[in-house]
Amino acid sequence: MIDPLTTNSNRSWWRRPWPWYMLLPALHVMTLAVCTYIAAHEIETILVTGWICSFTGILVLVIGWRRRNRWLMLVGCSTPLLAISLFLLEAFVLQWGPHKAAQPFGTVFIIQQVIASVVTLVQINLFVRDEATRSTPLTIQTLLVLTVSFSVFFAAAKQLLAQEHNWIMYMSLGLMGLTFVGLTMAGYRAWETKRQLATSIATEQAEISIDD
Repeated sequence: MIDPLTTNSNRSWWRRPWPWYMLLPALHVMTLAVCTYIAAHEIETILVTGWICSFTGILVLVIGWRRRNRWLMLVGCSTPLLAISLFLLEAFVLQWGPHKAAQPFGTVFIIQQVIASVVTLVQINLFVRDEATRSTPLTIQTLLVLTVSFSVFFAAAKQLLAQEHNWIMYMSLGLMGLTFVGLTMAGYRAWETKRQLATSIATEQAEISIDD
């Protein structure tokens, strides 16, 4: 008799649904971080970046609906709703113009980025934890990944800081760094989980062979 649990565990890791539950929210939150930084530099780019973030937000909304995860649904729907609301508010009510709207709109973007980043990183780590066969301890490899991710982002940020920044750009750049490091660590934990799953499957198959 075929054990359905064993059969399910033999599927290719990338054919399992849960890695995509991790990758699509990660794509959204990193896109949001980059687009917020760009919009803080030039507010007119919101006409393009707003649509990009709305599209990735809809993907997260679908993932949240599939997982019945209200937090991801909230993150996913908040981005397109915020983009549409600000566009309509500026077009038909405020009519401030790009320069006057830059600071208040940028502040709203920063607040939304903070909430979306924290919620998404927490949910991604919960996805990985639920699939792990055991907890991943803090090791030298973990610290190395953390150090390398900080170093990579710092090198890129150093190039960006060569130009003039306002406080919104500084905040957005800092949040981008935290998001990048957080996603890198989540990716490392996912890789460790993949390795644990492969080891667990090999052990199960060896036990079955011995029993036979």
